[in-house]
Amino acid sequence: MRPLTAPVSPRYRGAKIDLNLKAADIHDVFRTLARVGRTNIVVADTVKGSVTMALHRVPWDQALATLVAVNQLNMVYRDGVYLITAKR
Repeated sequence: MRPLTAPVSPRYRGAKIDLNLKAADIHDVFRTLARVGRTNIVVADTVKGSVTMALHRVPWDQALATLVAVNQLNMVYRDGVYLITAKR
């Protein structure tokens, strides 16, 4: 039996990564994604919580978008920096 795989959206172009995290601090996860993506991510102090995720061979920018969506956060990309804030 072949494993099911979803096609990767063309809007995600980052290097593929694996993440297997349990109750990881959300700020630490964003720092990891910034390092892997060789990009700049600024996370507001109002963003709180932990995250559990198991992702296999997904682009790092898809992991970033998923993390933002699941935690109902705002993300803006401006002048080479991702700004992550809590929704009000």
